[in-house]
Amino acid sequence: MKKNSFMIYNDLVYELYGCTTMEDVMRVMHTHLKMLIPFSYASILLANGRDPAGKPLYEKPLCIPETFTEAETKYIEHIDEDPQAWLMYGSETTLIRESDLMEDENRLTTPLYQHCYSGYGIYDSMQASLIFRGEFLGILTLFRVRKDGLFTEDDAFFCRAMCVHLDKIVWTIRGGQTGRSASPEISRCTARCKEAYHLTSRECEILSLIFQMHSNDEIAEQLGIRESTLQKHLQNLYRKTNSGSRLELVRLCENGNGGNLL
Repeated sequence: MKKNSFMIYNDLVYELYGCTTMEDVMRVMHTHLKMLIPFSYASILLANGRDPAGKPLYEKPLCIPETFTEAETKYIEHIDEDPQAWLMYGSETTLIRESDLMEDENRLTTPLYQHCYSGYGIYDSMQASLIFRGEFLGILTLFRVRKDGLFTEDDAFFCRAMCVHLDKIVWTIRGGQTGRSASPEISRCTARCKEAYHLTSRECEILSLIFQMHSNDEIAEQLGIRESTLQKHLQNLYRKTNSGSRLELVRLCENGNGGNLL
């Protein structure tokens, strides 16, 4: 592997940890991941709970480019036809290349391929389940057309390595659903603080976690930032809210759910 690939990978991970929305994640995938692992199309299908039978329910697909959304919407409708659907029932992140499972003549003639991907000329796909702390978050899939060739072992290596971080980032963006999630009151208070004190998205994330009584170590771990970076954000919060301590920050939410803001 070329040294430059590891430099791109390091930049990719650094940019991912700065993401606060899934739109940010898709932007980084388009600008950085595509340099490391060339692809023609990409998607993230985010899970939104499960049905009574335990089957994951999915939100609207996030796709690169957006015009690929039609294909992935059809995929969700026909997901039971996918022999790789077992990925969504595992307890750890798993990655597979479709070309490892089926020969070309079989891969490109399945009912699923005809329903969803034939119009896009898909030749190979690489799919990874996104799982953090045992919770299934969704599926990342990269696609190539024939001129791009098959995904390689190096591609799979970097995708696996990236997903170690992507799992945690998606979990954080989604509100840490397996941990202490913010109550509606805390969410409303955080939103009021954001407007009243002109807070950044990152400052709001930190403030919300403070309202939930997370420690500095827990906040740094959940957001994937260093203690020194957290301290800089805290100083900005103290300055903007005219607070002198974490206790005073908490009282912003305790006193009438933000009623003392204005």
